[in-house]
Amino acid sequence: FVFDRYKRARIRQYGSDLGDVRAPGDAGLVSVVLPAYNGGAMFHESVDSVLGQTYARLELIIVNDGSTDGTGAAADNYARRDPRVRVIHQANLRLPAALSAGMRLARGEFLTWTSCDNRWKPWCLQRLVDCLRRHPRWDMAYGNLDLIDEHGQPLRGSGHYASYQRPHGSE
Repeated sequence: FVFDRYKRARIRQYGSDLGDVRAPGDAGLVSVVLPAYNGGAMFHESVDSVLGQTYARLELIIVNDGSTDGTGAAADNYARRDPRVRVIHQANLRLPAALSAGMRLARGEFLTWTSCDNRWKPWCLQRLVDCLRRHPRWDMAYGNLDLIDEHGQPLRGSGHYASYQRPHGSE
């Protein structure tokens, strides 16, 4: 009830058509935020998959959220090697605060985020940007996902995201 009241008041004040709202960021730049807490071995695969995108006009903002396992040092190494990478070090404030910290520094027209346990296919950002450019009134686009095991092989019969699996039990 409280949220509905807030929403109605917001619509009265600002209207409901957000079609003219545009991100003030650098045109064409994609800002990717990667909150990282003890990312371990998966951290490198995640970062490499972002930096290996066919759509190279990106910045990667890694938020080291108080890691104690060397993730912060690994993030700094990436930043030294690739000018597209920036690193924030902060106390462990958890995911929402880490995402907010990264998004505040984002300079891109397009904003997205990923996790230490995600790997993107090389064309992921290109397809998302192309989709948003084809549909300028859309506010967001998202990609599908494949569930994989620790060896990168399809994970069939998993309980993760069970309601999204088509056919049921597929990766």
